[in-house]
Amino acid sequence: MKRIYPNKKYYVIAYGSLVSHKSIRKTIPDRHFTSVVIKGDKRIFNLSVSDSKSDKDPDYLNIKKSRNLSFNGVLFQVNEKELMKLKKREIEYNIKEV
Repeated sequence: MKRIYPNKKYYVIAYGSLVSHKSIRKTIPDRHFTSVVIKGDKRIFNLSVSDSKSDKDPDYLNIKKSRNLSFNGVLFQVNEKELMKLKKREIEYNIKEV
């Protein structure tokens, strides 16, 4: 069984629905956001989910490497339990350390 460390802090960079306070409150308590700019990547609608209405038109925002571009997002802090909740909510995405 994986041990949960409630006092360990993680930082999340959000660029889609999680930038909405209303949306994030559906999963974890609301928190303070800090605006950030991520260089070397761009936002792109290229992710579809199997239960979406149409697989022809991607309906989820993703990021893609792009050396000369950047995108804006928000940074916020979570504990491990909250991170697990976000991973469950955002199951279609791969979380990576930066």
